[in-house]
Amino acid sequence: MVVLVCRPVPRPFTLVIVHWNQAEACARTLDRFAAQGTEVRALVVDNGSRPDQLEALREAVAARGGTRLVEQGHNSGFGPGANAGLRRWLADDDTEWCLLAPHDAEPAPDCLARLDRALAGEPLAGLACADVGDGMVPMLDPYFGGITRRATRSEGWEDADYPHGTLMALRRGCVEEIGLFEESYFAYCEEADLGRRALDAGWKIGIVHGARVTNTHLGTSVAAVDYLMERNAFGAPLAANQYLQFTLAELTAEMEMVRSLNYRAAAAMIAGEDVTRLATIAKLTSARSLRRVADWCLQFHGGIGFMEETWTARFFRDARLWSIGGGADEVMLRQLARMDGYAPPRS
Repeated sequence: MVVLVCRPVPRPFTLVIVHWNQAEACARTLDRFAAQGTEVRALVVDNGSRPDQLEALREAVAARGGTRLVEQGHNSGFGPGANAGLRRWLADDDTEWCLLAPHDAEPAPDCLARLDRALAGEPLAGLACADVGDGMVPMLDPYFGGITRRATRSEGWEDADYPHGTLMALRRGCVEEIGLFEESYFAYCEEADLGRRALDAGWKIGIVHGARVTNTHLGTSVAAVDYLMERNAFGAPLAANQYLQFTLAELTAEMEMVRSLNYRAAAAMIAGEDVTRLATIAKLTSARSLRRVADWCLQFHGGIGFMEETWTARFFRDARLWSIGGGADEVMLRQLARMDGYAPPRS
């Protein structure tokens, strides 16, 4: 007797990648998705990259046959950039599911296979996302919007309230019913608004545990700046707000002054000089500048930045220690006042 084992053919996916100023990282992401063992029809949306990065991206796309490129010409934010790609998917492709990712997404070798199996088992699934490995599930809070909760399982599908943006899957029927990302929605994440609309329409949303994906790069090497560049509000990136630009410029200038002071103290110590005064000033000003930076990073992110699951909350908490540990600010000020002769001798 011959037993035939039929293996399901992996479904084809359309892949939309939102890119900004990281052509090399985007090329690696395209290669990682191409190596997944399933058909991936890639489309890259460039969100107004610098001329050198745009040219490098064009070369990378041309070298990968079949990959399409949409050039926005300006930084429209993540939501509008994603929408440009999703519209092309709906108009040009016949795939049931579209994957959406930033230019630095790194899927594990079996990520799409696991995602495909989970989607096949959820006929009402409209939106889904891969697993970033933090043990959390996206949820909607009536006060804070999109936040996370602890996962209840480590493998397979788990219901969620919205898909995160590191790697999400969108079903054609769902998107056709609820629409694309709201480009002028003032919230901490467009994904949360999309999830709310999908749930209201009766679609299921889930995270697929074990389908691992990570982000490998931060576009400017400064996470808060990347957030302001990519997060869209009122039809433009938050970084388009001149007040935020000036705030970042002030913080940058302040950090450069602190860095120069620390370099001066280090050079004096290497030269064998007494650096007590310089070290005291460096400790005091560095700690206070760090607290100011941490406070602004949290403020930039709004309410979601205060949640324990975000890096800003940890940064805000840890930064406070620098004005306490190793000599509190008050101790530094007392020592400096004594060294400079501001404090009268005690009777």
